[in-house]
Amino acid sequence: MLSHTLSPLPEIIYGEQGKPAFAPETPLWFNLSHSGDDIALLLSDEGEVGCDIEVIRPRANWRWLANAVFSLGEHAEMDAVHPDQQLEMFWRIWTRKEAIVKQRGGSAWQIVSVDSTYNSSLSVSHCQLENLSLAICTPTPFTLTADSVQWIDSVN
Repeated sequence: MLSHTLSPLPEIIYGEQGKPAFAPETPLWFNLSHSGDDIALLLSDEGEVGCDIEVIRPRANWRWLANAVFSLGEHAEMDAVHPDQQLEMFWRIWTRKEAIVKQRGGSAWQIVSVDSTYNSSLSVSHCQLENLSLAICTPTPFTLTADSVQWIDSVN
């Protein structure tokens, strides 16, 4: 996917937690995520980035998972929506948390320590695209919208 965007493809190295990155002499950063048949690629020239994409779907014990890993602020967001919308809100919060962890180069178990409602120096943005929840975490302000997403049907 990166080779369709960049040519020639810069050298890729891996961080301590296994996050792929371009070699230091390349002033570009990227992050990948996938869910089902969908893949998200986030490319930046402004610093480390993270992204997460998830198909909005019922998940066994999703309420238990929310209770285990969501912060008080995230629980307040869940409680603020109608019960019929809580599954979508779960995925909105989950993808934001994952994008933050991935921007930091962290591992999945660190999701518990992330509060996606905390106002930090990072920009965290979310967009729902049909049945997909997509979130990004960037070092500079960016608002993710459906218009800012470039769709590619397939990579051959």
